[in-house]
Amino acid sequence: MAVNIFAFTEPDEAKRTKSKEYDPVMCGPIKAIPEGYTNYDKVIVNVGSSLTFQQFIEYFKNKLNVEVTMVACGNVSLYNAYMPGGKHAARLPMAIEKVYDEICQEDKVKKNYLVLDIGGSTEDGADFTMPPIKYIFK
Repeated sequence: MAVNIFAFTEPDEAKRTKSKEYDPVMCGPIKAIPEGYTNYDKVIVNVGSSLTFQQFIEYFKNKLNVEVTMVACGNVSLYNAYMPGGKHAARLPMAIEKVYDEICQEDKVKKNYLVLDIGGSTEDGADFTMPPIKYIFK
């Protein structure tokens, strides 16, 4: 048996990510870039062509004054500057989507973009957090 009830609700405002002086997980300050972003936001990187990891890192250095040391796509680490022995240093001159295709080895679906997560530090040494990055390479 069904109950004949109509309920009216109003959704809460989206949670905003703010910078913190001290984050207990990271044991230090965290900067939100951009300040107050929500889980519905994204950063779009579209320069009209494919980028290598070095160009991608320089793009964020010039645009936002952050040093990118980690690039991931889903559960796959594409670049990590802190890998022992500098294993990922050879990936710096490689195109991001080519590294993704080599690692994932999934069916070659024609993609135009990848959704990337990045990590690193700001110019003052604090870690940063950003919304996902839509990297358009075609």
